[in-house]
Amino acid sequence: MMSELAQFKQQKTVHILFSGLQGEQFNSLLGMQTYDARTDVDPHVLQALPSLDENVWHLIDFRPVRQLRLNNVDPKLKSMIFGFDFWVLVPETKGVTAF
Repeated sequence: MMSELAQFKQQKTVHILFSGLQGEQFNSLLGMQTYDARTDVDPHVLQALPSLDENVWHLIDFRPVRQLRLNNVDPKLKSMIFGFDFWVLVPETKGVTAF
C-alpha cells in the first residue's frame, strides 16, 4: 500500500529485508523456534551469497543485480532480487512476540 501511495505522489520507496544468520524466530503456531540460515534458508539463496563473516552485519544491494540477465535463477532468489532493494543480514536475532 505504501508503494502505491508513493507512486501516486511521484515519490520512491525502499524495500529492506532484515534477517538473521542464526537465532530465534516466533511462529504463531509453534511458539519460539531456533534456526540457522545455513541449513534453513533455500540453498539457492545461500549459494548466491559470498562467504559471510558470522560476526558482522552484511548489507546486500539487489538493485545492480536487476540489470543482469536472470534467466537461470531460482524463482525464490529472483523474487527476493525484484521484491527488495536491500538485504540486511545480522549475526544473531532474538524472536519477539506481541504479548
